[in-house]
Amino acid sequence: MPETRSVPGGVSSSGRRVRWEWAAVHLSFLAQFALYELANGTHPQLAALFLSLLSAPHSSSTGASPMSVLSLATGTLLIAATWLVLEVLLPLRRNINVAKASGLKYVVVPWYGYNRLTTLLLSRTVLRLVNALLPEPEPTSWRRLISSNWPWKVHYAPFEVLGSDTFLTVAPGGMILNTADANVINQITSRGGDFPKPTHLYKSVDIYGKNVVSSEGLVWKRHRKLVAPSFSECNNHLVWKETLEQTKEMLKVWDSKSIVRKVDNDTKILSLNVISKAGLGRKMEWPSEVEDGVPKLGEGHRMSFSYSLHYLLRNVFYVMVLPMWILKLAPFSKWRKAYKAYYEWAAYMEEIFAEKEAEVGSSQSTSSTVDIIGQLVKGQEENTSQPTLSPPELLGNLFVLIFAGHETSASSIHFSLLLLAMHPDIQRTVQDSLSEILSSRLDDPSLWNYEHDLPKMLNSMLGAVLNEELRLIPPTITVPKIVNPASFAQTLVVDDREVEIPGGTMIRLCIPSVHQNPKFWPQLSVSNGDHSNEVSNGKASQDAQREDLASFRPDRWVASPSSPSSPGSTESLYTPPKGSYIPFSDGQRACLGRRFAQVEILACLAVILSQYSVELCPSVAPGEREGEGEKEGRRMAAVDEAWRVLRTDLKLVITVQLKGKGIPLRFVRREKGSTS
Repeated sequence: MPETRSVPGGVSSSGRRVRWEWAAVHLSFLAQFALYELANGTHPQLAALFLSLLSAPHSSSTGASPMSVLSLATGTLLIAATWLVLEVLLPLRRNINVAKASGLKYVVVPWYGYNRLTTLLLSRTVLRLVNALLPEPEPTSWRRLISSNWPWKVHYAPFEVLGSDTFLTVAPGGMILNTADANVINQITSRGGDFPKPTHLYKSVDIYGKNVVSSEGLVWKRHRKLVAPSFSECNNHLVWKETLEQTKEMLKVWDSKSIVRKVDNDTKILSLNVISKAGLGRKMEWPSEVEDGVPKLGEGHRMSFSYSLHYLLRNVFYVMVLPMWILKLAPFSKWRKAYKAYYEWAAYMEEIFAEKEAEVGSSQSTSSTVDIIGQLVKGQEENTSQPTLSPPELLGNLFVLIFAGHETSASSIHFSLLLLAMHPDIQRTVQDSLSEILSSRLDDPSLWNYEHDLPKMLNSMLGAVLNEELRLIPPTITVPKIVNPASFAQTLVVDDREVEIPGGTMIRLCIPSVHQNPKFWPQLSVSNGDHSNEVSNGKASQDAQREDLASFRPDRWVASPSSPSSPGSTESLYTPPKGSYIPFSDGQRACLGRRFAQVEILACLAVILSQYSVELCPSVAPGEREGEGEKEGRRMAAVDEAWRVLRTDLKLVITVQLKGKGIPLRFVRREKGSTS
């Protein structure tokens, strides 16, 4: 009798035999996968045992028998069970024991949040299925805390429920220390050697070279020493001047529209134009070349400078996660174009580097080295006694500064305008404050002075609006740290007692959580910005405090009004406890571009609010009455809808951004010299 085989696409003489043989194929595949995992893991003896099982005779000349397949299946299940015990249950038990020994509150979760592949696969399968079948998870449910964005979704709630501002999430793969305690945050950020940055999380930003964001230790110190001086007061002057000009040009675009439907699209262009001039020394006109549709190509280039930068930043995700050869050969035009933009922008930057080196070498006027790239090149030339940055490192630093900086500033401008549109009374106070600061110069930004006007804006109601916007909607959700893996453990003082955290433990400084922690943000009274807790007790007081901290209240920052008649102008703003306000991180690793961003955001908002009032766009049904009561009702409905969109559509896409359709705004020109 001829031998009967089952092959892909073939037909067996026995349907049952085909099913058994294909079962054997699948089980063998699973077994080999388990073997690979074991052989490359911590249990080679188990792998050897399994290999002997696989090599045992289990087939005949007529194919696999049911008994042999059953034997293989039993062996596979045995190995899977053993793997489950050794790789999941025992590590989980060990980690739970460590968590118990620490004395900290802890929540057990099924997988480790910093294992990206596991998280990606299980979040899109197991978690989605379970969430579809079960009701909304509680703040301390594993279904809530397994996600990396939970601090944005539930803010301070898990800490409140657990009764502690620091707790552990415990998984088989490791533990994560989560904290909303300003005192703990201050300890961690001030001890950079004990709690360094987990640089393995930032490898994706090294698309051009190592940089100040992705490095640590001595390498980071070298980068910071050479990069930090570029953010000088001379550069801030340039940021101020360029922002005033670019904002006036943006307003011309808005003048042509009755409603601006995607404000963030324009603020991103504005911010990129500002950083192009202040960072790279390249003037980008408004509307940009991208909007004109007529790119001006540099000699030997296939893309314009501005378009290559715009396209690279819009599609940087592909460049970060995919190998270059895949981008180059991909069947998708967007990927191939991202590849081209990546190389085109690098080529432009090589030319700019050469120009700056020539300017520095020829001892030309220092005005050409005010921008960041000029300062970097100048620092390289002057720092001959110590190691400098290589060309890839120079390019890597410039890219990451542009990449991180422009999105942060653009989003803050957008969210500040949106929140002011939702709170017209606060907007009028800001406008009154600007009128007081700028007086007769209010309508002419060309007369505004950086040294004289910016400090006043920073300490006025406008500065309070920026601080409050960053408290409510920080640029990112967490600041990741790690307990130095080279140490056995590090000690932290938590709730007035010392706690040992094992080396290699990941840490999350939960920004939205600490920004709404009532221990560090006293509740404001309804009538004023007094920084003292209301004298009330019980659940009603807790609910009121929770609602207050979730609200947009810039007056919480107004520490000392200069006079009762000018509530929007102050001598200084409220300073929160150290570690409780960290939109730009804190300590040695705090954002280098903080002042750059503050100057840009305040200058832009000042130009807009000095000339315009910003409003939401309430929907009006056909034939609906236009009485004052109806108008106010529609406005409040629009405010409620805006809050709903902010709660549901704000997403972490490297930085926090509003996705979806957005919230349209209307800009209404104010009368010249208006004080309200």
